[in-house]
Amino acid sequence: GSGKIATDLLRFNIVPRKSLIYTFPNWIIEHPLLNHFMRGYSDGDGSFYVPRMAAGKKTPQVYFSLRGTSVFLEAYRNILEDKCFLNKRFTDIRLNGGIGVLEYGGNGIVKKIANFLYKNCTICLDRKLDKISNLLE
Repeated sequence: GSGKIATDLLRFNIVPRKSLIYTFPNWIIEHPLLNHFMRGYSDGDGSFYVPRMAAGKKTPQVYFSLRGTSVFLEAYRNILEDKCFLNKRFTDIRLNGGIGVLEYGGNGIVKKIANFLYKNCTICLDRKLDKISNLLE
């Protein structure tokens, strides 16, 4: 029943049935807390993981994966490419069961992403931070 909470949720594009229509809030793209917003989203709908190693591989590779709407993930990807100095991707966001999936693999790339997301971090999910703490400078 709080008008302030309702207004704040709308500011972040939080609307009913947002799972199928969510878009990145444009106003936050140039905001100093951008990485914290992006980390919060990844805390809810993302993961860092190490897949089973293929035969002959010696170094485990870390992956970053995020799920959401294609429109939201394209904006998220553009920001990561810009802020983390990643190569630009021109392919469409992959769909899995109608849900978009954005994925990056490789220790160097995921380290850049983790450092950006966790820069000046004071609040996060400890289990995710523990999983990638060896990547953070």
